[in-house]
Amino acid sequence: DISTLGFYFESERDVTVGSRFHFSIIFPQEITRNTPEFVNGLARAVRIERIPEDRLGVGILIESTTSTVSESGIHR
Repeated sequence: DISTLGFYFESERDVTVGSRFHFSIIFPQEITRNTPEFVNGLARAVRIERIPEDRLGVGILIESTTSTVSESGIHR
């Protein structure tokens, strides 16, 4: 699940509220309606919940991002 302010993911690793993450996401052509967009950034865990199968649900607040659109669709 993703929005302009943050995203949610599931993890098997222990994560604590306040943990910071570097992340990379590729938005495909079907989402951008153009060429794929590569987004890198820094985010912070703001919510942790236990979910089935010994996993954690992690709510992340995006703190900063940079994005790159590749003409060829290939990011290097």
